[in-house]
Amino acid sequence: MRHISRLFISAGALLFLASGIAYSQTLADAARDAQAKKKTQTATGHVYTNESSEFHAAPAEPAPAKSGEGDTDAASGTDAAAKDSAAPADAAPASDEDKKKVADELKDKIAKQQASLDLLKRELDVLQREDKMRAAVFYSDAGARLRDPGKYTQDEQKYKDDMAAKQKAITDAQAQLDKLREDARKAGVNVS
Repeated sequence: MRHISRLFISAGALLFLASGIAYSQTLADAARDAQAKKKTQTATGHVYTNESSEFHAAPAEPAPAKSGEGDTDAASGTDAAAKDSAAPADAAPASDEDKKKVADELKDKIAKQQASLDLLKRELDVLQREDKMRAAVFYSDAGARLRDPGKYTQDEQKYKDDMAAKQKAITDAQAQLDKLREDARKAGVNVS
């Protein structure tokens, strides 16, 4: 009786596995289906590229009115409109040479900021490596730990303060770089 029940259980397990193998999809079939689905999605949808989307500078916002001038500008609405229309014309570069000059200046600023950020990152890396080497030397020399244990603590605090200052400088430099890149994007300058 035991043998018969084991036989039925093993036969059922084999049938279950065989049915799973028979109905399973091969990896090649799944790849073909995914490729076909991908082709149909791009054929029916619109793909946005840098060439198909044109970047335009954002319109200049009018400056907020001062409290003393607000009453006079409100009384003469045409004067305020004339002042607002003159401001954007002065702010936007007029010719292609001016646009190229502005683009070159932005690219130079971004390159200098990136170089400054890279230098700060290298300096932080050097500080971290020096700290690790100093710790390794301190812990490997038992006599140094016994002679002056307070000096290591002071040096450790100095290194931690220096690293925190470098990290803050890196964060500030990265924020400045992001701001410059955003300004370049708004001006329609490609800086990749």
